[in-house]
Amino acid sequence: MAMDVAFFLSKFIRLIIYVLALLWVFLLYILALRNFPNQLSPTLVRWYGLTALFLLYLVLTPGLLSVFFPKFWLNSLIVISRRALGVSMFFFALFHAILAFSYHFKGSVFTLFGLPPAYKLATIFGVAALLILFIMAVTAFDKSVAFLKYKHWKRIHRLLYPASILILFHALIRGSDFVHQTNLKLLVIFLSLTYIQLEAEATYIILSQNFKKRPIWKTAVYYFLLATLVFFSFYFGYKELDRVI
Repeated sequence: MAMDVAFFLSKFIRLIIYVLALLWVFLLYILALRNFPNQLSPTLVRWYGLTALFLLYLVLTPGLLSVFFPKFWLNSLIVISRRALGVSMFFFALFHAILAFSYHFKGSVFTLFGLPPAYKLATIFGVAALLILFIMAVTAFDKSVAFLKYKHWKRIHRLLYPASILILFHALIRGSDFVHQTNLKLLVIFLSLTYIQLEAEATYIILSQNFKKRPIWKTAVYYFLLATLVFFSFYFGYKELDRVI
């Protein structure tokens, strides 16, 4: 019975995720319209942005599970679902961006020049992350893998990691939920640092297994970039904690 369920899910898990994501879009709209009719746009900006952030953590999870729990029986199903989660994340980020541009920027890019420097930087981070997510979304299909070849396709989708850092800084600097809710901000910082630590350990395990196959200079570059990423993440996390506490 369990095998039948797993087989069914493996065939339709991506479709199920897309349907659930579409239903979530309408559910959030209905809830916002019912409870905050006078603040519909800013409410949806926040909710769609938070949904995209939540999906980001879900997209990062399958790779960690495959490294730390390689024999977990749902690993293959989770990996299959990763593309659909990534595409859904892009569309929630896109809805978030469109509504934010319409409401906060009044539909004009020139509004950017009147923002405080920190908000300008946060907006640039958000736009850069959205462009990366767009590239990943349009190549998140089997035909794209066949056309690009798996090696090159994998390199493109590793852009998720710098995109996740851009998204984190965008959310913490610009997101109204994080500006006014210290507990939520601290939770996101904690989760982000936890994921960075897990990604560092997973990368170490992978590099250790393939050390002999990888040129030494590539290994050195990977470790340097990883150390830099962890250092700045902890530094900015500490500065943010010091500011809000």
